[in-house]
Amino acid sequence: MYKIDETSGAQRATREAAEMLFGEENLENYNTFQGRLDEIEQRHADFFKNRKSSTGHDEYDRLHNHYQLHNNGGKPTFSFREDSDLPPHIKEECHQSFYEVWGT
Repeated sequence: MYKIDETSGAQRATREAAEMLFGEENLENYNTFQGRLDEIEQRHADFFKNRKSSTGHDEYDRLHNHYQLHNNGGKPTFSFREDSDLPPHIKEECHQSFYEVWGT
């Protein structure tokens, strides 16, 4: 996951993309939510590290391989990919974090 700051070109690109999708006023929420997702992945590190990456881009499976974050008419939406096979309790933690941060 990427927290948005100005330390590298990749992070600047991520910041610009997030700003375009969610607006500058929502960057703090975006950072907070990404931090929460990082915490969820860390809490379940054994689960993720014992699985092969579903995309082949990572050493092992990662939470970011399982969800989508979109802007739906100015309102952020969070969903899991149809092919996500995460256990229900991990999905619920993610949904709860989204609700707590974005209030939707």
